[in-house]
Amino acid sequence: MIMLISPSEVKASSYLGDNFDEQMLGQAIREAQEVHLQGIIGTALLDKLKSLIGLSLDGKEGGIEAAENAVYKTLLDDYITPYLADKTQAVVVLPITLKTRNMGLVKNADDNSYQQATEAIYRAQRRYNTSADRYATQISMYLCKHRSEMPELDASCGCDYYIKPQIGKTFISVPINLSTEDSNCCC
Repeated sequence: MIMLISPSEVKASSYLGDNFDEQMLGQAIREAQEVHLQGIIGTALLDKLKSLIGLSLDGKEGGIEAAENAVYKTLLDDYITPYLADKTQAVVVLPITLKTRNMGLVKNADDNSYQQATEAIYRAQRRYNTSADRYATQISMYLCKHRSEMPELDASCGCDYYIKPQIGKTFISVPINLSTEDSNCCC
């Protein structure tokens, strides 16, 4: 599976340490991308971005770095990457603290670490989700502004698993300042 952000990029833009479990981080990135981000940008655009990155990784022409794909590159670099970094942290907070075992849900125990109270864990998760939601709103507004340049936003495959993009939607309960032009871009 092609990930839109690497574990090293998440670590570089977050408070996660360099020795953080790569497998756990990869699972969190996968959930942030395939569940949460796909719910914002839709299946067709997510598939398009993965295809463009795949072309670039294979050294082929027409990848994410190509001039004709500048609108996708900006979306990825300026909006999706910071969204995924924050959303990945929100997703990983609980699994790094709690594990499901045969006897049920248990706290991770490490002799060298201090376990936080459950409320502190949820507070950290809310902090990362709030930041991710701000980026989600910016992603949605970017899609709205560049809808005519991204045919994937209006695509439909007619299948059950297809998720439509959330264009022009605000993802936070905290008010943000949007100009009249931005807030009405999809009317």
